[in-house]
Amino acid sequence: SPFGKGRCRAERDGGDKKVGENKKLRDKKVKNEAGRAETTRLPGGGKKKSPPFFRKGLTRAEKGVRIEEKYSEGETMKEKEKTKKAGRKKALAIALYVLISIVCLIPALCVMLFVGVFAAISYLFTMPFERKRYKRSAYFGALQIRYRWGITAQPDYRLYEAARRENLPLTRRVLSGKSAAWYLWKRESGDIAVIPASLTFLLTDGEWLASVDLEAEEPVSLARALKRDYAEEAGEIALPVKILAEHSDFPEKGDFAEAKKSPAFLVWEKKRPLTEALRLSPEGGLTLAEEEEAADGLLPEGGERERESEGGASEDER
Repeated sequence: SPFGKGRCRAERDGGDKKVGENKKLRDKKVKNEAGRAETTRLPGGGKKKSPPFFRKGLTRAEKGVRIEEKYSEGETMKEKEKTKKAGRKKALAIALYVLISIVCLIPALCVMLFVGVFAAISYLFTMPFERKRYKRSAYFGALQIRYRWGITAQPDYRLYEAARRENLPLTRRVLSGKSAAWYLWKRESGDIAVIPASLTFLLTDGEWLASVDLEAEEPVSLARALKRDYAEEAGEIALPVKILAEHSDFPEKGDFAEAKKSPAFLVWEKKRPLTEALRLSPEGGLTLAEEEEAADGLLPEGGERERESEGGASEDER
């Protein structure tokens, strides 16, 4: 400038260039210092980059905290891989167990489904006809018992219908306080009580045992079975008792033929008239009121004399 004030353009540009070069030198120096701080010298003279927790400027306590943080963050990669493998094995075992269970349950479910469908179809197709037949029966007309599915197959219903149809000397009676029924048979040799109980019978060592289900519960003597599975009030019957039985009530071969000879049963074969069953039935029967006198409920010989000696009345006197 002619007046000596300020700087010319060349001076101003040169000064700015020098300032820029000085700034670059300072940045390079800082970078080199940072690089030296991040490296450590090996015994062979080489350099290796130090881990973050060994950088220059960290105290020993801070380095220890960094190390603890690193190992407290989680498992190592190897341990994580083991955990993943264990999880996959467990999931595979559970899937295999579920698959085996489903495969084993499929046949049972199919059988249950088939039985359920068959029962439903049978109910839908047979119930209206059975109900209509029951409403027209003498059993319903005289007793007015409410209909339920399968009642026409019950021994009580069948015995009542056969007695009315064949005009037999059978009178239906009901035990006190119970709906369980028994039939008074006016036989020429004396009155007999017929009980239409649904039991299963078994002949063991010459003794008759009975139960509702031989596999589900232990069979007992006939007298005890009537009181346990039919009605406790059955002991009130003072007459000789015959149990109505069919071929299906004897699971063992040969027992049905023996039952025909036993006075404890009134054996009624299918498609045979009830009159024939009454005619072929042996004399005598069970004596429930004197169960203590015989284990199987049959009155022993001389039982009437023993009662007379004790002051009781004999069967003929009653």
